[in-house]
Amino acid sequence: MNNRGLSLIEVLLVTALIAIVMTALVNLGVMSLRTSDQSRNRSIATESTKEAVEIARMERDGSASTFFNAINGDIGIGTGGYYELSGGSFSFVSFNVADVTPPNILDNFLVPGRQNFYRVVYFYLQDADTLDVWVKTYWRQHSGNYSVVRSGTVLTRWR
Repeated sequence: MNNRGLSLIEVLLVTALIAIVMTALVNLGVMSLRTSDQSRNRSIATESTKEAVEIARMERDGSASTFFNAINGDIGIGTGGYYELSGGSFSFVSFNVADVTPPNILDNFLVPGRQNFYRVVYFYLQDADTLDVWVKTYWRQHSGNYSVVRSGTVLTRWR
């Protein structure tokens, strides 16, 4: 006898196969979007971090004496302190928090124009002519964890 129709088992197998392929494609799309979002956030954080380091260099280049004297007045030689970057210049932030990583971070470290990005600038004055600059930019991932991009440099007072 020659049956020309599909059996119920064949229909179920094809349906299951289509469901498996569709699930894999959806998961691949979600993973691709998540990776793209992470890459975009890392790029934003990297730019924010570089911006802070470059502004520190520009302030030093503009008037090294004024820049170093202001930092010395804020934190003193042989110590460090946290600064926020707003309006293109640094302002000292005095607070009693041992850990400045999120979620302990204060609102004044929000990156202007970027929601959920926090930039922490740390200056350590080694001596009257040498300043360590460390910048960390944090952002919150979809998982709720924070990621960070960091960069640092040493600035010296030119004579």
